[in-house]
Amino acid sequence: MLPRLIVLIAVAFIAWYGYNHFKRQPPEARKTLLRKYIIYGLVLAAVALAATGRLHWIGALIAVLIPVIRQFGMLALRHLPIKDWLSKQSFANPTLTTRFVRMTVNMTNGEMKGEILAGDFQGRSLESLSEEELNGLLASYREQDTESARLLTAYIQRRFSRQGGASGNRTNESTTGHMDRHEALQILGLKDDATEKDIIQAHRKLMQKVHPDRGGSDYLAAKINQAKDFLLKG
Repeated sequence: MLPRLIVLIAVAFIAWYGYNHFKRQPPEARKTLLRKYIIYGLVLAAVALAATGRLHWIGALIAVLIPVIRQFGMLALRHLPIKDWLSKQSFANPTLTTRFVRMTVNMTNGEMKGEILAGDFQGRSLESLSEEELNGLLASYREQDTESARLLTAYIQRRFSRQGGASGNRTNESTTGHMDRHEALQILGLKDDATEKDIIQAHRKLMQKVHPDRGGSDYLAAKINQAKDFLLKG
């Protein structure tokens, strides 16, 4: 009985001390501290259960709940607006849009996906097109819209892991086209209220994925730099 009383007193003291320490912290530090408290609490609970021989019940319960949690998670991702919420957060997947093509860069692995907005194959995804079809589009874009040609060249280089795009013909990768704030924010995957710090961080993170030395392209790097410069000057 006495050991239990000592444990309860110790737990009460730790809780009292932790609560007062939490109250003294500035608001911006409380979230991080709360996460630490939760982790510490779970560790202490596991230790207590192990010491009393009850931990095996928790293990059995977790084993039973894993399939349920997994199924619920899949349903949540499918039916709840989680993807919409994520897309509105800072550092969402950047999007580049030209006359004929819209391209999205996956911030996790640097992969590029896109769709045709107008002309031949309108509404089709770039992933559904063969190399021959993409080369045909590229030849057409070079005559009609330089920016679309450059963006499609970057996609071809990335998808087929080579330099030079279609038939080894390399486009001029510099970019001097007009850019507005909406386009710059899309390119960096930022919201309208992005701060200077957000802009710099997004630029650095994206360049790590699409820099030419990492399998990206000069054109994408130029567009990302142009977007950063535009927003910082604004």
